[in-house]
Amino acid sequence: MDYTARENELKKKVVMMLKKDFALKPEAAGRDLVHGETVRADFLAWPLSDIVAAGFPQQCIPIEVKYLENDDVGGLAEVCWQAITYQQSVFFGKGGMELRPLFTLIYANGAVNKDPTGEYANAWRWASRLLQRANVGLLDLEGSAIWRFMFGATPFCQRGRQGIKMGNVENVGLKIYVGNVSEGRGITTRYGGRQ
Repeated sequence: MDYTARENELKKKVVMMLKKDFALKPEAAGRDLVHGETVRADFLAWPLSDIVAAGFPQQCIPIEVKYLENDDVGGLAEVCWQAITYQQSVFFGKGGMELRPLFTLIYANGAVNKDPTGEYANAWRWASRLLQRANVGLLDLEGSAIWRFMFGATPFCQRGRQGIKMGNVENVGLKIYVGNVSEGRGITTRYGGRQ
């Protein structure tokens, strides 16, 4: 199976797992706010009423889907930068309305989502910390019914066998980091925390 076919299989899984809770717009166009360039996310997810009732904010989430070969540090860097760029963009909703993402998610094959090894593990630890500060998390899919939006080891939200559950760490995935963030400097919150 070639790279494109493998990535298409990953996209089918994303749709299968999230369609109950999110409206998914494939190949969603947007505009990078820094340079004005066009961006295109694999999906733009919009929360449906049941998940909003559970406390999920009514904002869009770009999702980038990638198939990465094991230990592909270069591919990891590329998908990380792509996701960070989406977080610094607006996406186009109905009538051309510009939408800022709540956060951005990456969904990749097991090379990223489950226990990386070797040099790749070191690169992933570094990348994971950077992504969290850029409001980029991982979409973790388990089996045929469980999904999680993860920021490091902390879930923002998840669907399990007992339904939707919001994470319990205030502002995970929502903090805005600007400039020097050591000792709490340069940190603001965009959405006033969980409602």
